[in-house]
Amino acid sequence: MLINKVRLIDLKDKVIDCIGGLDRTVNTMQKYKDIDPEVIEMCDGNFRSLFNGFQELVEDYTSITLKTIGVSVSDKHFRDCLRLCISGGFLTSEFVDSFEPAIRLRNKIAHGYKQPSIEILIEYYKSNRHIYNEFLKCISNTIAISESNTEIKI
Repeated sequence: MLINKVRLIDLKDKVIDCIGGLDRTVNTMQKYKDIDPEVIEMCDGNFRSLFNGFQELVEDYTSITLKTIGVSVSDKHFRDCLRLCISGGFLTSEFVDSFEPAIRLRNKIAHGYKQPSIEILIEYYKSNRHIYNEFLKCISNTIAISESNTEIKI
């Protein structure tokens, strides 16, 4: 089965936008933290939304890629899909190992809790910013493979 290259390119663009939004939100919060609490409040919601959105993009990627090897994600846990993507060469273990703590953080946000605090989310993001770029590399590699029909090398 072939990889849907158009969906991957679109996904990559969305990931770039999401990361850019996270970066801009963090910068805005730093700029206005002692000046305008209303801006900080709006940024808080925006950051949480983008943080959750990134996981949704990772979920989309697992669905697109695992489908190419005949794996349906509908009956699997997300963490299992991530591990299958490592086995399939679609994600690196470095990415998955660093990303897994974000799943717990995202679940707390998604279930309507005001936890974790925005400070914890931003600290996680800043400390793990490299994995967001690692994910982009994984997508780019998969796109390149779909163009050349070569083996996956992550």
